[in-house]
Amino acid sequence: MYKRLENYSIEHEAKIDFHEFNKRILRTIENLSITEVVSNGYLYEVNGKTNRGIAVTYFSNKIEISIFPLSNKYDYKLGDVLLNYLAFYSNGTFSVVAKSKNSPPYDDRMKNDSKGYFIFPKVLESKINM
Repeated sequence: MYKRLENYSIEHEAKIDFHEFNKRILRTIENLSITEVVSNGYLYEVNGKTNRGIAVTYFSNKIEISIFPLSNKYDYKLGDVLLNYLAFYSNGTFSVVAKSKNSPPYDDRMKNDSKGYFIFPKVLESKINM
């Protein structure tokens, strides 16, 4: 199993009719189910094969594709098919959106910090005066 979130972005110029794309991709991939999760976002899954599915969000000038952590090989195959077909369908170019460990909150700003830090919960004054 793969354990990291992968994000891809497809930049395009023309307006995309994602309802028409969904009709086409349903005819192309057997046992595909598409669930609308938000007004411009869908979850694509192959029944009995994929583990987590692929999230695709449509914007006016780009499309974002997310492959979730703990996805299986069928999720990645579906992600590859969707990525390539959407790039072709939109006449766009895609890029990998990398999450770097050198950018917050994963950077090493406190690497050589020898102090200890504790977080104390806020205690209500009414409990102190009891």
